[in-house]
Amino acid sequence: MKSAEDWLHTVRRFMNEDSLDMYVDSKRDVLPATEFMRLLTAAEHRRVEIRTGKLFDKIPKGLFR
Repeated sequence: MKSAEDWLHTVRRFMNEDSLDMYVDSKRDVLPATEFMRLLTAAEHRRVEIRTGKLFDKIPKGLFR
């Protein structure tokens, strides 16, 4: 079982949202629900990083929409 930080490291290899979304979709039916929720959280974190062009340990609240 991967931690939230492990998932963030995994999804940081994606440089655009389309490829990130394809990866997340491919894991939807493969992972248990709790693990998939960790992946979704990491993917949302990565989306903000892609949009801003910056890496964050913690995303500032004002950037989530």
